[in-house]
Amino acid sequence: ERWGFKVVNIRSGHEAVFASRQMKPHVISKYGIHIDHFEDVAIPAIEEGIKSNSIIVIDEIGNMELISDKFRKLVLKALDTKRVLATISLKTKSEFVSKIKSRSDVKVHYLTRINFGRIEKEIKEELF
Repeated sequence: ERWGFKVVNIRSGHEAVFASRQMKPHVISKYGIHIDHFEDVAIPAIEEGIKSNSIIVIDEIGNMELISDKFRKLVLKALDTKRVLATISLKTKSEFVSKIKSRSDVKVHYLTRINFGRIEKEIKEELF
């Protein structure tokens, strides 16, 4: 059974648990969220991706992450680079996510076990 979530900078290895059943500052579903733990890892990682002209991978843009105003602002800035690969849960219903999905420079893929290989190939061709 899942007990929490962590955020990881895959380039530096810096990571932090930002949501767990034991945390209580902000609560979504059954998880308490420490948004400062999330921002301490996610914000510098995205900023570095923007500065270094790298592909920026964000897994995920979800309800927990969207508590952070800094994260939302930086996601929009990152999307403007045209080098973002991000996941958005189908369960995430927000005006912010709707705006992302409706951007003319955003392509949305709905992954299933059946189409995963085809979508993976398409994304690799687009990004590399």
